[in-house]
Amino acid sequence: MSAPWLDIVGIGEDGMAGLSPAARRAVEAAEVIVGGDRHHRLSETVTAERLAWPSPFDAMIDTIKGLKGRRVAVLVTGDPLWYSVGARILKGIPPEEIRFHPQLSAFQLAAARMRWSLADVETLTVHGRPIEQAIPFFAPGTRLLILTQGPETPHGIAALLTEHGYGPSPMSVLAAMGGPEEARIDGTAASWSAEAPALHVLAVEC
Repeated sequence: MSAPWLDIVGIGEDGMAGLSPAARRAVEAAEVIVGGDRHHRLSETVTAERLAWPSPFDAMIDTIKGLKGRRVAVLVTGDPLWYSVGARILKGIPPEEIRFHPQLSAFQLAAARMRWSLADVETLTVHGRPIEQAIPFFAPGTRLLILTQGPETPHGIAALLTEHGYGPSPMSVLAAMGGPEEARIDGTAASWSAEAPALHVLAVEC
């Protein structure tokens, strides 16, 4: 059995300070850190070779596999195995070669901000997917937490809600949760006009 050489680390808006001791050691010991611009900014105190997500994104697995033999940390947002890249990496790299270090997920943080029981919430993503995938979840009294594609997603979801008779539904954009730039924007589907930050979770109460 191969020994783990790849650490996949969830990192939040509080950066290195919010990591568990084991996750922090993995990042600080890494020779190569792979992640998006935001992840590199959150870990900028660590000296290591930096690689951005490859383009096209599907090249990620081959890029990471080519680093075997070095200490590698992949930085992701929140929980690597909950609507994140962890599952995709597992398709190309044996699980015994990977250590996962989950951070609080965006869903957990959003549920806490909304004061909703996560067990009673529908969690879904429209990141990289048609927003129409949210429609089957629309039902009276249903609470939704939606991982979004970008600043345009709330407008699209609001239009769909209104079209299907849920115009009065309260909506909240929750951005940069856990960091100094945390923000919240509230409104309703029928009257939604706010501009959302690029990175956020959308909370909806149908």
